[in-house]
Amino acid sequence: VVTGRIWLPAADSYGSGSVVLSQASVWSESKRHSIGDLRIRVFADSLSLASLRYGDWIYARGKLEPSISRTSASVGSLVAVLNRREGAKLYSQATDIVVNKSGKFSFRGCVDGVRAWIRRSFRHELSPDAAALSCALLLGDRGEFGSDFSDKLRVTGLSHVFALSGVNVGIVVSVIWLLSGLLFLPRLGRLWLLLVVILFYMELGREAPSLIRASLMAGLFVLGLLLSRQVTVFNTVASAAFLELLWRPLDCLDAGFLLSYFSVLGLVSSYQYFDSLFRSGRSVTKFRFLGSAWSLLAATLSAQVATLPLVGFLFHRIPFIGAFGNLIAVPLFGIMLVWALLLLLLSAVCHVVAVPVAYTLNGLAYFLGAFIDMLADLPMAGITIRPMPFLLLLAVYAGVMLLFTGAFLKRAKWIASAFLFLACVIVWSAALWPRERDCTVSFIYVGNGDAALISTPSGRNALVDTGPTYKSWSAASRILSVLSERQIRELDAIILTHPDMDHIGGTPDLLSSIPVKRIFTNGDSSDSRTFMITAEAAGRKGLQLEILQAGDRIRMDKHVVLTVLSPDSVRLISDATDNQKSLVIRLDCRGSSALLPGDIDSTVEHDLIVWKEFIKTDLLKIAHHGSKTATCNQFIEDTKPDLCVISCGPNIHGHPHPAVFGRLAAHGLRPDVTWTDGTVSYIARNGSWIRFREPAQRLIEQWKLRTARIG
Repeated sequence: VVTGRIWLPAADSYGSGSVVLSQASVWSESKRHSIGDLRIRVFADSLSLASLRYGDWIYARGKLEPSISRTSASVGSLVAVLNRREGAKLYSQATDIVVNKSGKFSFRGCVDGVRAWIRRSFRHELSPDAAALSCALLLGDRGEFGSDFSDKLRVTGLSHVFALSGVNVGIVVSVIWLLSGLLFLPRLGRLWLLLVVILFYMELGREAPSLIRASLMAGLFVLGLLLSRQVTVFNTVASAAFLELLWRPLDCLDAGFLLSYFSVLGLVSSYQYFDSLFRSGRSVTKFRFLGSAWSLLAATLSAQVATLPLVGFLFHRIPFIGAFGNLIAVPLFGIMLVWALLLLLLSAVCHVVAVPVAYTLNGLAYFLGAFIDMLADLPMAGITIRPMPFLLLLAVYAGVMLLFTGAFLKRAKWIASAFLFLACVIVWSAALWPRERDCTVSFIYVGNGDAALISTPSGRNALVDTGPTYKSWSAASRILSVLSERQIRELDAIILTHPDMDHIGGTPDLLSSIPVKRIFTNGDSSDSRTFMITAEAAGRKGLQLEILQAGDRIRMDKHVVLTVLSPDSVRLISDATDNQKSLVIRLDCRGSSALLPGDIDSTVEHDLIVWKEFIKTDLLKIAHHGSKTATCNQFIEDTKPDLCVISCGPNIHGHPHPAVFGRLAAHGLRPDVTWTDGTVSYIARNGSWIRFREPAQRLIEQWKLRTARIG
């Protein structure tokens, strides 16, 4: 049971979504646990969530999980928990939520009301896709974007289009300035109105560092005009950064904060150079539209030169198509934002008048989505790079600073020196940077189910099981998030150990979201609805369910081999249970071995003794989520693992059972558990496995945020 005060309502008008609680407490076994200044995000489908505002109190009962399970692999997402201080998340049912409205007036409560009205208006007037795009453009809310569309934005380098920043603030300020002029307000009154609107919009897009930067810069500029002070860009940028870090010091680690300020510095220092370079041709002066296009291209290149090294460091991807895409996307984004504001104004007055605007906005949204899809499908739209060493990032930015300084001072020799220096850095990094990857196996936290991702040194990837599905939720969402963060755009194989829902539930959604080359099963047919949906989804993709049996081998590359130890044909046609027919897979990579036994029990474990030395392993996944019917003492002695992991989540079966922990402890083993540790990853090194933690996980442990594991 969780109680807390509403900090940020993020539910839509239908009550679907989440709310973030501050001043939260957790009650378990009649004891109250305070979690300090950490926050809890509550997920539910309840109409009561739609009416919540800042300051209201909520009482909710459900499944509490640590936010560490949502951490990502890229450095760019490492402060997702830290910066928002979300220590845990609670999944609740509509009947388990009680709301206590505060009844007090608050500025943030008014802002939340406006945000809810904007969402409701977009949903009522627009198509679902156009409403999602409009909410993202105006509010920065990308919660309704699918993982596939979000990945395409990253590939094309157009994610910034939906990040609240200077363009948003500039358009909103321009519209308000124009409307106030039509009302014949005096100049001083218009400036004060702008200042109020800027502060209101900054609060409307709460928790967006890039919007805070843009709002502070715009506010300082307007304040300078009010005080009749001369305003310089560098002073404004420095003052905005100082105020933001004074207010929110952890923003200095946020990707949005860093990219926002770096892009502004790039624009200020090198835009004039690139613009004059492009305008040197006669055709530019002859055709005005070419001049505008070149100016936009100059601004794009200035910002991208400043941010590309940081993008590569944070997200391990370099988008090549972004400069061209911005020529279409940025103007279209500006037009859509203006039309979205116009739609809100007209819908507030008369719904009939807003209909033509809504149709136009639907068409613009369709065109923008189709344009992004086209760019993402182009060859070499972006490339994936290995995690970049920090020293390499510093070396690249040393060259970029030399380039910007030369461009700002108009020194051709400095610019040439910068290009030569950057060329040397790239060449030497290619020679010294290790090219070959390591073999990794990651047990993705998917609740009470299994999903193990195997990645080979050559870049091939196989997924063993796909986790469960419950109502509208699918484990595919978490799996796709991990794949996206690791820049995995295709699976070479999906291996389904047996047809239980908690092992195959995410398969249909995965097949519809990412290319899969082959699907393997144990050959055990099932009349369950989940299995039939899975088989139908595979058929639509032209994939056959290939059967694996004991003795089969899958060579993923020259270093990695998967060997099937069970079931054999006799067990498959016997009256054994579905769990006893689970595929038992041995992974071998450069002298390191791992055993993935599915949901087998002690009966099958005893039968595996016939493999003798071959069942000895360095890493053991505990069978059946830690059930007491599996992982017997004899099996532990036969496998002799150095490390073990339990893949499980909230359940009513008592998994993992204390008896299993006792047996493992008797053999000197302490398992990693996905329920408490989130996604658990191991890397093969020198004939053994080493547990490695993603950057976000390491920071969470360092900052002791795992105290949110109470309950």
